Amino acid sequence: MPDPTSEPNGDRAAEKFRIDFIDPLFAVAIHIGFVEGLLQEAWWKDERLPALGAELGHLSFFLAGLVVLVASWTGYHTSIALKPIRKEPRFWLDIVLLVAYIFLLLLFRRPAALAVSMAIIFIVYCLWDFFKTLEYADLYYEPAGAAGISEYMRRCFLGWLSLRPSHEWIGGIVNIGWTAFYIVLAPISFVNWFTSPLGNGVLALIFIVTTVAYRYDKANQGWLICSVPAKLIIAVMLLFAFLLCSDAACCS
Repeated sequence: MPDPTSEPNGDRAAEKFRIDFIDPLFAVAIHIGFVEGLLQEAWWKDERLPALGAELGHLSFFLAGLVVLVASWTGYHTSIALKPIRKEPRFWLDIVLLVAYIFLLLLFRRPAALAVSMAIIFIVYCLWDFFKTLEYADLYYEPAGAAGISEYMRRCFLGWLSLRPSHEWIGGIVNIGWTAFYIVLAPISFVNWFTSPLGNGVLALIFIVTTVAYRYDKANQGWLICSVPAKLIIAVMLLFAFLLCSDAACCS
C-alpha cells in the first residue's frame, strides 16, 4: 500500500493539519497577552481609564503588539495560500514566531525590549522566506542547486539596494529591507527619551505604522521600503545608532 503522505491527498492533509494547529495558537498568544499582561495593569484592576503617562504608554505598546500579531495572522494565510508549506522548517518557524508574539505582548512595559523583539521577529521572517524559496527552488534559483542562505541574502540585499527590484524576489527583498530598519531601530530605542510618556507614544506609533507599511509593501512590490527616501532614512538611523554605540563604548 502506498504511503498516503506521498500522495497529493496526503500533502493536503498535512497542510490542513499545520493550519489547524497554528491558527488556534494565534488566539492562545492573544489570550496570554491579555491575561498575563494587560489585565494585570493597575488601571484595569481599579476599573478606571489609564492615566496619562506610563499607563497610557504601556497601553499603546500593547496595542502595537496586538497589531503586529493580527497583521501576521492575515499575512500568514495570504502567504501559504500562494505557496503552501511543503516541508517542516517553515512550520517550526511559525511556532517560534508565535512564542515571540507572546513575549511581544508581555514586554509592553519595556520599550527597548519590544524593539529588540521586533528585530528578532523580522529576522525569523527572513528565515521563513528563505525556507520557502528552498521548497520552491525551481521558481527562485537557476540552477536549483544554487540554493543556499548566502545566495538568498545576496539576491535579497542587492535587490533591496536596486532601483528596480526583481518581481520574483520581492517578498524576500521586502523582508530584508524592513529587517534592516528594525535592527537599526533596536539600539536607538535604548535612548532614555523613549522611556518618557511622549517617547512611549512615538515608539508605539512607529511600530504600528511600520507594521502596516510592511504589509502594504508585501502587497505592492515593496513600494515604500525599496524607495530612495526609505533607504536614506535607514542610512541616517544607522549612523545615529553607530554614534550611540560608540558613545556607550567610550563611557563604559
